[in-house]
Amino acid sequence: MPGSFLFGRESAAKRLHMSPSTVWKRILKLKKLEVLNIESNSHYSIIYILNWDSYQDKPRKRNIEGDRQGTGKELRQSLNHSRNKITLCDFSSQISELEKRYLDQEIINQAFQAVLSTRKGGKITDSVKLSILKSWDEYPVESVMAGIRAYLKKGYARQGKNEKYLLGIIRNHKPEDKESFSGPVMPNTGSHALNEHYRNEGYTIT
Repeated sequence: MPGSFLFGRESAAKRLHMSPSTVWKRILKLKKLEVLNIESNSHYSIIYILNWDSYQDKPRKRNIEGDRQGTGKELRQSLNHSRNKITLCDFSSQISELEKRYLDQEIINQAFQAVLSTRKGGKITDSVKLSILKSWDEYPVESVMAGIRAYLKKGYARQGKNEKYLLGIIRNHKPEDKESFSGPVMPNTGSHALNEHYRNEGYTIT
């Protein structure tokens, strides 16, 4: 697609005369600044330049004073446009593929609605949704579903506990736990009061 290209940190490092780690850090910095998006696999990355079309506009003649006044304003407009612009990277096919693991799509939707309620912005981008699904993909389907049920049943989202907390529940689930599983595991502290405190927080004391 226009505005996208294959990227490998090793080859880029050679051409830029930098270390691979330095190149990658600077790419991540540009991503954080919402200049670009990155889609990676085990072999290479695809970089998508946000707002690519606007960079292709023909330069217009302006006076020096106008340039000085416009620079900051245009930069802010460009950044705002980048934030609101739909990413050039289409994550929908990857999201759809990962969601096929789960027969009960309703509970998956409930999980994302619950996670959504913990976010100040009130939305989950496709890139974030894909990241969450990829993190779940590292665990058995049974663990994911059991973890989600526990997360929803205990109302952790209402306590502001987001997808990272949900992942902790999934990570700590064991198939033999089944319905008895209730949350992240916490070793016995030796104190009844502390143990009770952590139980109230949703931890399972071992």
